[in-house]
Amino acid sequence: MDYKLAFMVPQLGKPFSEEITRLRPEKIEPLQEDGYAGLRATFQSQAFPELQLATVVRLYGEGLVERYDEVTNISDVETAAEVWLNTPIMCPMLDKGVLPYEGKYVELNDSMGSGLSYWNPSKLTENWLFLRGNNNPRGISWPREGKVNFSSWFMYFENKLGRLAPQETVATEPITMTIGAFRDWQSFREFATQKNDKPASLTNHMNVSVNGGNPFIDNGECKAVVRDYKSSFLNGFIEMKLDDEILQSHLFASDEELTQAEFDIEIPDNKGILVLTSKMNLGAVHVTRQSAAFVVKDQPVRLEKSIKEGLEVYSVDNGEMKIFASAQFAPSLFSLQYRDQEWMDSPFPKPTPKSWWNPWFGGIAGLLQGMSLHSLLKEESTVEFVEKKDNKGNEWKGLKITTHYKKHETFKGIQIHKYFLMLPGVPVLCHTTEIVQNMESYLDGKNFYTGCFLNPGPEPARSWGSFQAENGEWTMVSGAKGEQDMTVERSVIYGSDDHENLLQIVADQNATQVASYINLEVIELGYSEKVSLAHGAKQYTSPVFYVFNDKVIPDTALEDLKKIKFN
Repeated sequence: MDYKLAFMVPQLGKPFSEEITRLRPEKIEPLQEDGYAGLRATFQSQAFPELQLATVVRLYGEGLVERYDEVTNISDVETAAEVWLNTPIMCPMLDKGVLPYEGKYVELNDSMGSGLSYWNPSKLTENWLFLRGNNNPRGISWPREGKVNFSSWFMYFENKLGRLAPQETVATEPITMTIGAFRDWQSFREFATQKNDKPASLTNHMNVSVNGGNPFIDNGECKAVVRDYKSSFLNGFIEMKLDDEILQSHLFASDEELTQAEFDIEIPDNKGILVLTSKMNLGAVHVTRQSAAFVVKDQPVRLEKSIKEGLEVYSVDNGEMKIFASAQFAPSLFSLQYRDQEWMDSPFPKPTPKSWWNPWFGGIAGLLQGMSLHSLLKEESTVEFVEKKDNKGNEWKGLKITTHYKKHETFKGIQIHKYFLMLPGVPVLCHTTEIVQNMESYLDGKNFYTGCFLNPGPEPARSWGSFQAENGEWTMVSGAKGEQDMTVERSVIYGSDDHENLLQIVADQNATQVASYINLEVIELGYSEKVSLAHGAKQYTSPVFYVFNDKVIPDTALEDLKKIKFN
C-alpha cells in the first residue's frame, strides 16, 4: 500500500489551538489562473478573536500542490503577543523514502525504519523528502530556511509571525507537495533546491562501509564500519564474513548507546576480488549487506608506444589487463586483453563496413547524439598517457583519447576526452568521458552515447550475454543466432562456453542508461548519459567499469564502486 501524504488543518497559537478542525469557514473562494486552480478558505478564530486565518491551496496541472496560509489582525490594535502558526502534514510512513540526511542521501528500501520517530529532523541537510512508494512517487518541499519537526505520524512547521499591527496580514512561505509530477528523487531534489548539480549516490539507512567507501584496498587491511543512520542504538549480533569464512562477530547491547560498529579486516594476499558480507541480527530485524573490494597490487603499470600495422599505438599494461589505442586508426580503444585473451571486436588497422555500421571501427568509442561515425572520423583525434585521481584518492593510469570537433556544423568547438584507466594488478577497466563545451551556444539535453563491441570468445555462436532483470532473474542471449535488444535493469555479464572468465559491466544506473544489442555479427554493449552544458562548462560522465572475474559479483555489493567519480 501507499501511505498518505496530506496537508492537515493549521493551528494558531501559542498555545496552539485545534479549533480550526471544528470551525466552518466564513467563506470559500475559488481561484483560477493560467496553470493552476485552487481555493482560499477563510476562518475566524474564536481562541484568538482578533485573528483571521486564510488557507490557500493551488493545484497545478503537472501534479504539484502548493499551500500557504495568511493570518490577518482584524483589530484596531497590535496583537498583545507574538503570533505563531503550526502547519502539520500527515506522513505516517516514509514510504520507500529518500532523505537528505547528514550530508548524504539516505534511502529506505522497505518499511524498516520508515516511521518518523526513527529520524532526527535537525539532521536533514536539504529542504525536501521523497517517497517512492509502489509506483506512486510523492514528495514534499519547504522553504530553504524552514525548519521541519517530526511527530509519530505527522511532520509540522512552526511559523513565528511576530506581533501583527492593526489590519496587518502576514503570509507563510509556500509548502509544495508533488503527486506523480516527479518520477525520481533526483529531479525532485533539483526542483526543491534549485540546484542542477549531480547529487551523490544513495546510502542505505543500515549501511556497511568498507575502507571508508573506497572499494580499492592497497595496504592489505581495511576497516569495516556498520552504521545505523536512524535514531536507534545497536542491539544484537553482527558477524563479518569474507566469502564463506567468518572473520569476526560481536554482540551489542542498546545500553552501550552505539549507532555504529568498527571491524579491522585483514585481506589475504592471494585474493584479487573479494566480497565482504555483514550479517546483522538486531532485535527483530535481520539484515545482510555485501561489499566488494578490489586488491591493488604492489607492481608497476607499464606504458608503451609502438608501431603496429604501420600505425602508432599506445598501450598500457597493469599486470592483469592490456589496453591499446591509435589515433591514426580511430578515436577508440581497439583492444582490451585480460590475461592475454582479447575481448574487443575491432577491424584494426582499418575501419570497414559491418552489419549495418559503415564505417565500423569497433572497440569502445563514443559520440554525441546527432553525430555520425563518418563525421567522427573526419575530426582530429590524439592519444596520450594519463594519470588521474578519483574522489576517493585512488591514482589511476591509462589512456586519454581526445577528439576536437572542428568540422561538425552543430558541435563545432566541443572537445571530447575519453579516459580508459587502470590500477596496478586490478582486473577493472574504468571508462569515463569529459565533455568540454565551447560552442558559444547552449548544449541542451543531448545524449553522449558509448558503444562497445565485444569478442567474448573465439566462436561467436558460443559467446553470450546474460542479463539480470529487476526481479533478479537472469536471461542469456547467445551470439550469432538472431537479433535481440536488451535493456540492462541490474547486472550484465558477457562470457563464452570456451572459457571460465567473465566480464561484468558496472554502472551507476541513476546516471547512465545501459543496453545491449546482439545480432548475427556483433555483440554490442551501449551506454548513454544526458549532457546539458553552457558555453565554457564541462561534464564528466559517470564512470562505467569493466570487471573481469571468474564468478558474478552481486550487484548489491558494488554500490561503493558505482560511487567512484572524477572531476
